[in-house]
Formats: sequence, C-alpha cells, structure tokens
Amino acid sequence: MDEFFYRFAYKEENEKKIMPDFLLMWEDEVISNVHIESSEVMVERYNLNPFKQIFYSDRIPRFMFGEILRSRCWDEKRPDIKELLNLIGLEEYNPYSICLKTHGKMAQDKTWFKFEGETLNYSALLRSGYAF
Repeated sequence: MDEFFYRFAYKEENEKKIMPDFLLMWEDEVISNVHIESSEVMVERYNLNPFKQIFYSDRIPRFMFGEILRSRCWDEKRPDIKELLNLIGLEEYNPYSICLKTHGKMAQDKTWFKFEGETLNYSALLRSGYAF
C-alpha cells in the first residue's frame, strides 16, 4: 500500500504532490487541517466530535490514510463502478483521484475535503454534481 500511495499521492520524478493538503470540513465548519508528508499524514484536529471527525490521530501512517480515503469512495466491486468513474472523468479506480473529484463527500454525512486554494462552500459543493 505504501507503493500505491507513493505512486498516486506523489509524482516519482520530482516528489511533487498530486494530492494537495486539505481541510476536513463538516458543512462549512473546519474540523481538521490535513498535511500530507512523504511518510505520514499530519492532522491538526480542531473538533474531536466522533460524528464529525474521520481521523483517529494527529499522525497517520500513509497506509491508514489511504484506507480512510478508500472509505470515502464507492465500493470498487460495484457493478456500475465503470459508469461512476466515467461520470467524474476517471478511467480507473484510484481513491486519491476519486476524492480529488468528489471532495470525499458521501451521502451519509456532511463531511468533505476542501483543498488548498479553493473557495468552495458546502452548498456549492452539493450543487456541483460531483458530491455523492
């Protein structure tokens, strides 16, 4: 899984991140600030409410971060997964790419990822069509 993270979260040729740092949001409330490093993910948690917080620690190994992202995606074994990926402009199942497109938004909660430089708010995310 570490190799998977390295291939998709960092460009091998120059260590440039593909998955930017982000804020974990609950609607328009900032829950955590997430900084992705080469060996682990650093999480500054502002709200520890278990209904709002998806990170269990302030430091998370890359493998566990990948699993958390996977939990914010559709099941890879869904019969319609190719259609869903096509809908968001992806050709293959990759939790990092899926979360970049969908902002990690799932129907069962109000949690989502706000990436560096974005001015998106919760209602705009819901209207975007990429949040599922």
